[in-house]
Amino acid sequence: MIANTLLGFNNDPTTKHFESINATLIKIYKLDEKDSKSEEGQRRHEIQQEKKKVQKEKRDKADSPIRALIKDKKKKGKLGEKVKKMFGMLKDGLGGMLKTIGPLLSSLGAILTSAIFLKIVAILAIGAIIITYIKSQKFRDWVNKHVLDPVAKVFTEELPKAFAKVFGGGGGGDNTPAPSTDTPDSENSESDTPAKGGIEVLIPLDHVPSNLSGKFPDDDAGTTFKQSGEPGADGRERQHQDNAAEKLKASLAKKGINAKIIKPEDYKSYESYDRYLKGESEKGTRIVPLHFDAAISGGGIGFLTRTKAGDKEDKAFAAPIQEALADFQKDNKDLGNIRSDTKSNPTVNVGAASPTALVELGVMVEWEKKYGKNFTESDKFQELIDAVAGGIEKGGKFEKKQQGGFVGNHKTTYDGMKKRFPEAKPHHIVGAMSNFETEAPGIKPDTYQMGGGPGRGIAQWEVPSSKNPTGRWETAEKKYGKGAIKSLPKQLDFVKWEMNTGHPLPDGRPNLPWGRAAKKEWLSSKTTTEATKNFLDGYEAPSKPHMDRRLKNAEKFNNQAAYEESSKKTAAKPKVTPQRKFLGLFQKGGMVGTPQVHKLNRGGMVGTRNQATTRLSEASNNTMMNGKRSRTIIVIPPAPAAPPPMPAPSGGGGMIIQNTQSRIQMKSQMNRINRGAIA
Repeated sequence: MIANTLLGFNNDPTTKHFESINATLIKIYKLDEKDSKSEEGQRRHEIQQEKKKVQKEKRDKADSPIRALIKDKKKKGKLGEKVKKMFGMLKDGLGGMLKTIGPLLSSLGAILTSAIFLKIVAILAIGAIIITYIKSQKFRDWVNKHVLDPVAKVFTEELPKAFAKVFGGGGGGDNTPAPSTDTPDSENSESDTPAKGGIEVLIPLDHVPSNLSGKFPDDDAGTTFKQSGEPGADGRERQHQDNAAEKLKASLAKKGINAKIIKPEDYKSYESYDRYLKGESEKGTRIVPLHFDAAISGGGIGFLTRTKAGDKEDKAFAAPIQEALADFQKDNKDLGNIRSDTKSNPTVNVGAASPTALVELGVMVEWEKKYGKNFTESDKFQELIDAVAGGIEKGGKFEKKQQGGFVGNHKTTYDGMKKRFPEAKPHHIVGAMSNFETEAPGIKPDTYQMGGGPGRGIAQWEVPSSKNPTGRWETAEKKYGKGAIKSLPKQLDFVKWEMNTGHPLPDGRPNLPWGRAAKKEWLSSKTTTEATKNFLDGYEAPSKPHMDRRLKNAEKFNNQAAYEESSKKTAAKPKVTPQRKFLGLFQKGGMVGTPQVHKLNRGGMVGTRNQATTRLSEASNNTMMNGKRSRTIIVIPPAPAAPPPMPAPSGGGGMIIQNTQSRIQMKSQMNRINRGAIA
């Protein structure tokens, strides 16, 4: 700015001879320009440095500490030296260690690869697996599911099938059904083949499930599939046949009749199925094929018995069953009509050697309309089943059997409850069992509440729901695993745990209706009725108690429990040493007097006094013999010659024992005993 002003002044025409001034001004201008450029460059440099600084800060923040350290040239050198030094130390140290332990490692390698060591490791591993299998329920369930069950299936199902295909079905026999769900575990359910008496009633189902319709062979060779093309009423009869058969079997069991259910799919073909039926018929087993009828509009009848034409034995067997059906139909005409006939039927024909009667239990679709899809769980259907069972009992003319104890699940439950509750008396256990039987007929552990309800198991413990968020079944599965639904012993263990703890909730409140008092009240019950009610209210508390059913079960179980207890007392009765025929008092030098037992005569002793001897240790005024009280008389031995004088005791009659000679003397008051004189 100053330079520009001076330049303007220099150009003024009025001003002359300012060459020197002009030169000076030019120099000043150049200096000013140079300074301006210098300042501009400085500013640009500063700006550039500022940008670099910002960029560096950003990089430093983004980089890890180690990376930033490496980027620093000075520190990089120091770090490299330290790392190099550290690796050198490690190298030296490891080298020394390897030289030292080299021989040891070589020896260890030889040991590890030796056969003996491998055997020891294998034994220890197997032992650890066995111990874990025994102690860990979860591990046991896993091994059973993923290892043992598949292996067992191969040996029991796949291999027999393969051999049957190769060798024409030999090796196992066609009359033996393959393993199926109808052959339950002996611990959890009743055996299909009773140990005593064998099978008395066979319940064939005849139809196959819908998924096997047209696929199950008529003969062993598998040439035709006609019979399986008839899946029964409404094309799905097996939906209800299985449960109906189970209920009939249970009802017969209550009457002491052993029944077995058989299904076609348990056999190789209908030909094998019929062979088994024929074999049982020839043994005299009564056969009751169980069915539902088709809709009346489709040609169905409803309630019916069918027998072989001209077979008087079949007719006599079916008569009481037909009578029971007629009585039921009279009050339930909307479930079907009533009839009996002798039309040809394959199962009835095969069972010609023994009493056989096919039974139709009404129109299936009408049952469903009135009582729902789970009508076999209704009280009305149970009424029909009990009536049919009564007819079978009457028409079958079974041999009268002495009232026995518990069998199957009932036996497992009775013994299991006694073991888990040692202080419980028989009527307490009967009270609990009558409740279990009502909730899960047959005390079957895998009982689900009908209609898809939340109840599970023998006590119908509920799964948690919006209505009952504290359902107790969830705890059972947590404690005993998902397999608890199939295990009766595990469910009995759960009963014990709940009774002892009250089933505490996370907040400490009991989950049982009466908490820990449930056990106390149940075990303090004086009668079976009281025990049944206290168990019902304190442990189960269902919405519908059905007390009449529970008491009816209790009455039946009472008789069986009484038989159980009497059998155990007889078996445990101690051996009684028979009373000796001859008794004597032994002294030094032999026995004094002649051994003889004197008889009792209404309390009196008869016989010769001088001949009576006895052993003092066996003498007793009251002796238990065979459960009855008997009186044993202390008999006096004869005195030896010249006995030493013996002072008379004071205070009345009594007995004195001299240890030296083991003599027994009695006062003269003993001369007459209980109206019987000593002769």
